[in-house]
Amino acid sequence: MALPPASNVFVGVDIGMTCTGVAFYVLDQIESGQPITPVIIQEWPGTGSRTITNKVPTTLAYKAGYGRPRSWGFECPSFENLGGGIGIIELFKFWLDPEVLRAHITAESKDAPEDIDVKKWFTDFLSALHKHIVAHLELPYWRVSRHSTKIEYIFGLPTMWGGRKEPIDDFKEIVKNAGFITSENCSVTFRLTEAEASAVYTAKSLKRKYKKGDTIIVCDAGGGTTDICALQVEHMEGEVINLLLLDEPTVLYVGSVQIDEAFKKHAEKCLNNIRLRKLIPELPEYVTHTMAKGTEFQTMKINYPEYSYPVARIPVPTTEARVDVTPDELKTMFDEQIGEILKHIDQRVLSLRQNKPELKSLFGSYTSFSLVALVPPGMSKQRLGNIIGTKAFQYYFLPIRRNCTFPAPFLILANRSHSPLAVCKGLVIDSTQRLCNGISAIPIRPYWVSYGILCSEPYDKNMPAEQRYATSRLDGEKYAINRIHWFIRYGEAAKEDEPIICKYFRMVSADDQRETWRSKVVKSSRPSNLLPEFLGQDGAEVISQIVSDSELSPDVTGTTTKRRYGLGKKREIKEYEILVFIEGTGPRFVSRVDGVERNLKTERVTSRGGRSVGDEEDSFQDGFFRNLL
Repeated sequence: MALPPASNVFVGVDIGMTCTGVAFYVLDQIESGQPITPVIIQEWPGTGSRTITNKVPTTLAYKAGYGRPRSWGFECPSFENLGGGIGIIELFKFWLDPEVLRAHITAESKDAPEDIDVKKWFTDFLSALHKHIVAHLELPYWRVSRHSTKIEYIFGLPTMWGGRKEPIDDFKEIVKNAGFITSENCSVTFRLTEAEASAVYTAKSLKRKYKKGDTIIVCDAGGGTTDICALQVEHMEGEVINLLLLDEPTVLYVGSVQIDEAFKKHAEKCLNNIRLRKLIPELPEYVTHTMAKGTEFQTMKINYPEYSYPVARIPVPTTEARVDVTPDELKTMFDEQIGEILKHIDQRVLSLRQNKPELKSLFGSYTSFSLVALVPPGMSKQRLGNIIGTKAFQYYFLPIRRNCTFPAPFLILANRSHSPLAVCKGLVIDSTQRLCNGISAIPIRPYWVSYGILCSEPYDKNMPAEQRYATSRLDGEKYAINRIHWFIRYGEAAKEDEPIICKYFRMVSADDQRETWRSKVVKSSRPSNLLPEFLGQDGAEVISQIVSDSELSPDVTGTTTKRRYGLGKKREIKEYEILVFIEGTGPRFVSRVDGVERNLKTERVTSRGGRSVGDEEDSFQDGFFRNLL
């Protein structure tokens, strides 16, 4: 007798700069008291039926003149074997952020593709990835039905996007267009950053048993970036863990890609010397890129320091020449990257000790402090382990050891070959815990930017001289415009699913028949004590507008309406609440009138110099008022 389809499956997706990983967990397979053990997809097109590979390259191949990709992942040709008119698209993950893309084009214009359509590349890659995930889940063993099984796809957000709304919104739209929401039983979640997800998996998977108050710094070295996240264990019982972020997760441009870049510089220097001796002709600029991506150098890098040859000779395409790389030269390429990681960890620990004096584990107590390094094959465990005895590493540890009465902090090197896909596994663990236990692994989320809403307030002559004001045509009173009500400030924390409640007013004429209202949302990266009071002061940027509709109609039950007469006109003051839910993708807004809640749409706006493009007095005529009653 055939078993019924599975009820729920969680699928964690980690889109990496160089490779992408997928892990999933079928809820029906959970056993009471047993750990959640996500399964990795290890079979990919182009690898052969007997090859096990944890990740698929985040790569596309296009043929000139064709809009659809020719191949993706492992099916893409190598740089050494590109046919005529074939182009390889890779390393585009962070280009969805316009600022990163502009910086790349400015700095690396010679290497940038001529026709940059990052959204299309993302959509094409994720469409192919989605088809493969569905095909894998429908294998008989998993009992997943695309028609009846509830499938939740969980995507990690790049740590560097932080509070940047534009790339997050674009990413959410791309995921939708790629087919991940094809039916009512499919959903998509964006809750944790990649750094947070990696930390969740690390805390859950290590054999060490953490207890309340323990402090962990997780260092996840990836293909192109390294995420660093500091957390404290708030609660750990059985399979349930609650973590508290101690400061803002950060990302460093440190990783395997930077080692490739270091080799390219080395190769260019060697080739210039060869050219000076007129042994080879002038070569195209992409030659060193082809060499860095070639089999010879990648094999040497991934297997270092076990790579046994005293000198590696990397062939130069289309020539008989070769570029020599000694073990010491490769060691220097690794050490530059590892040195940056250690320097940042040192700064992070010092910052925590200065800014969080309540963290006894960093001063000396009976709780413990540990550093966990997740190391990919391109930055080998042994290479990082070898550097522990260096001056830089001792500088980091000695200040803590000298003044601590508890056992010295320790380093855990978790090689990715033994502990793969920390991000996508962490995403699955968090969502499974949330469903089964009613609480996520990081239930309280500090925010590392401040968010506010533009509003108007009764004008006070004691306000700053540059504060603009306008006179209402309804009551003849002066109102300060474009004031900012900061509903969450930098460093403040909000509990998951518990909204911040803000009370606002609308002031309209009695015959106003508008059904749609827009109010602008602003953000600032300034410290909470330096936030601007109004738009126009430095440090505030309009990022979106929330759109409300019928809850403001006069016939809505529960709307508080007060009629007053001013300048021969009748005005209405309508009072209601805005509920702000702080989520991984930013604030989500809900209006509440007489106990009835409605989700508010959020629209992107264009900003210029910190001010929204359009009528500066929108917040006075259309927006919120405060302190009217």
